[in-house]
Amino acid sequence: MKILQDVTPSGDGEWKGRIYNRENGETYDCLMTYAAPDQLKIRGYKVLPLFGKTQVWRRAATDGSSK
Repeated sequence: MKILQDVTPSGDGEWKGRIYNRENGETYDCLMTYAAPDQLKIRGYKVLPLFGKTQVWRRAATDGSSK
């Protein structure tokens, strides 16, 4: 299942693309930036980012340990 698609740089460390929400089957426009080296801040929206929702995704531990 492809969650992120058509992601392209939009300047100032920001990327634009589309994000799929499996909970409701909808696809939204999104803006993405790094919140920290291991965190991605994603704002999904319809029409204007002002009316969207932001989530912070954290990188999963690769060695099997949790932080």
